Amino acid sequence: MGPIGPVNLPSTLERALSTRRFHLSASLLAVPVLVACASCAGVKSLLSPGNDGEATFVQVDDLMSRIERIHVDCELARQNIAASTDALRVMVDPEFRGDPQLAHGDLVSALELSERQAEDLQSDYNRMTSSANKVFAQWEENLKSFSSDSMREHSAVRMEATRARYDTVLTTVGPAMELYRGFNASLRDHTLYLGTDFNEESVVLVEREIRVLFREAEALRADFIHCTETCRNYVRKATTRSQSASTERREV
Repeated sequence: MGPIGPVNLPSTLERALSTRRFHLSASLLAVPVLVACASCAGVKSLLSPGNDGEATFVQVDDLMSRIERIHVDCELARQNIAASTDALRVMVDPEFRGDPQLAHGDLVSALELSERQAEDLQSDYNRMTSSANKVFAQWEENLKSFSSDSMREHSAVRMEATRARYDTVLTTVGPAMELYRGFNASLRDHTLYLGTDFNEESVVLVEREIRVLFREAEALRADFIHCTETCRNYVRKATTRSQSASTERREV
């Protein structure tokens, strides 16, 4: 999409976005399991033995990193939705007495940040699915290498449980990602509308659409919270006992 107009980042929005980024950093540091597991050997507990064990270790580690990246993307998306709706709310407030050009610049800046985040989420989602396809294909191949039927069965059960958790990530993040694109498109329409015709009558005319957009934003933020929870659950279930104990010690 082309730019709507000159992009300014007045101090008010800049401070708001800086605050949101600070809170995001704090929230991510509060989830040490997600931060630590990308480089830990605990992810290897998912694997079945096979001729390509070392290569498979790398694939599983890569998938873990991709899911962690999705977790971060969803948190950023949630905060970008809040920032953009806040900017819109300022413009359509009946008590608004500020500078329309500055307020619209705030809205444009927030919108474009949100659109870039949607693109990042889509890109990381594609990388995650590609990585997962390799992991599960190799795991299924490794099942053929067992000499013990019982060990093959145990590994197959673990594979299906892991796949089910991964599928939960897909079925929560995928729809939220589509709704996020739709939200950004609707927000862009509102931004274009207000940039062309901003006065009391023009705002009153689209009050219904604005209320709908705010409700959609609230629901979508809740969806992204759920997405982060499913990513966190995937990582926790894939962590070894030793890694879990190490994480608990760090939290204490």
